[in-house]
Amino acid sequence: MTGTAESFTTTPTGAVPTRVHHERPVRAGQELALRVSIAHPMVSSHQLDPQGRRQARRILTRFECHGPDGLIFATRLHPGVAANPSLAFWIRPTAPGPLPLRLRWWGDEEFRVERLHVLEVVA
Repeated sequence: MTGTAESFTTTPTGAVPTRVHHERPVRAGQELALRVSIAHPMVSSHQLDPQGRRQARRILTRFECHGPDGLIFATRLHPGVAANPSLAFWIRPTAPGPLPLRLRWWGDEEFRVERLHVLEVVA
């Protein structure tokens, strides 16, 4: 790949950063690899608390990326891969201009985060 990598970080309240990496410039009609890294304080339910009881499971269970025309990528996550997942998928922007991507992920205990990332697509 050519160009310069870009990293975009969001930090929801009480959470650690989420990063979106991609090559620049983003060109209309060309495939683009998006890499999303989600830092998350995972608890697999195998850990014990100070009193010796198992801690409640707290993992990410689903990730989705939506564009203006709908769902682009989705995956389910499980305890073996849900600690700070790094996901990669390809998109092909079709027209120049801003391309809003809505990133959503869910986890145990009704945990849900939604973030907007806007790609600037050039001709």
